[in-house]
Amino acid sequence: MSGLIVLPPEPDTAMARAFAAIDREFCKNKFLRHSVRYALRHPEAPATLARYGVRVRALRGRNIDSAIRAVNLWLAAERKSFGISAALGRGSRLPIIVLEELALILRMIRLQDHRDGADRWQEIAQ
Repeated sequence: MSGLIVLPPEPDTAMARAFAAIDREFCKNKFLRHSVRYALRHPEAPATLARYGVRVRALRGRNIDSAIRAVNLWLAAERKSFGISAALGRGSRLPIIVLEELALILRMIRLQDHRDGADRWQEIAQ
């Protein structure tokens, strides 16, 4: 066995695809976390208002829990319409991404309010 050279096994294509998918998901989640942090730190920035302003204005008058439910309903409807439009070759994921970010922002606000005993959502949604 002293002269035997053992070559490493060929990479499994399924395994390589799985690692590539994990890499893409990590990058997507990293960007999502960055977007959410930016929106929470700079709520009056023009980019934040352009991205979330219309949706947040539609949530005025709701408490944080009903706002999260409404965003989740919007997200389900948007996913359904994306499925239909993607089947026709015209799908765009941007509305889904924006709604996912908004849902995450609302959950983070609810968590911070729960920790601090504050009511940031009512200040934001005025």
